[in-house]
Amino acid sequence: TAELNIRFHVPVLVGDSVEVIGRLLNQRRGIYLLEASLLVAKRVCVKATGKFIQPKGGVIQRELPV
Repeated sequence: TAELNIRFHVPVLVGDSVEVIGRLLNQRRGIYLLEASLLVAKRVCVKATGKFIQPKGGVIQRELPV
């Protein structure tokens, strides 16, 4: 992670069901610009943008538990 900016718009309460949406905005020479939103009841509570650099050995892949 080279850069990460987070904006908290509305509090999220413990127990709230959340939806997280992420998307790739741009990719160039191993640098990725991504954006994410966290929503509660279709209302944006948190927005984030980040710049990520691909490691020299390639892309890190991990499977998340379901």
